[in-house]
Amino acid sequence: MTETKPKTFVVDDLVKALTDATGQVAPTQVVGGFMGAKRDDGSVRFYLEPTLQQWIDLQPSAIKHSVKLKAAQSSIGGTLIWLDQNIPCQQQIDEAPTSELTPTVDSASQDSASQDSASQDSASQDSASQADDSQGDDSQ
Repeated sequence: MTETKPKTFVVDDLVKALTDATGQVAPTQVVGGFMGAKRDDGSVRFYLEPTLQQWIDLQPSAIKHSVKLKAAQSSIGGTLIWLDQNIPCQQQIDEAPTSELTPTVDSASQDSASQDSASQDSASQDSASQADDSQGDDSQ
């Protein structure tokens, strides 16, 4: 009779990172974004969106696990990080001046657009008057 060997399974890195020796799962939060460089104070900046205008600064020890996203998962790359659920992290937002976000229109273009609009309004009023006049002629 042939003896069968029990199958062995390799524990995934995520499970290793988030469980203790007894198998208890640490409470975590998952955040997606883009990993920045280590800063002078030892923290790392983790950008929360692709314009890099919002971020959180974290101590490396706060990151329990991380996975670099592959092109098939995100065409622009990125990283998922698992943080201790109780880790305090302050989100920072780099506010762009509104003048950079608002398109500017020169006054000549605005004047031209106003004149065009006024001409169209006048033409439609003339058409409506002519239609009213022609209806009045039919009734006599």
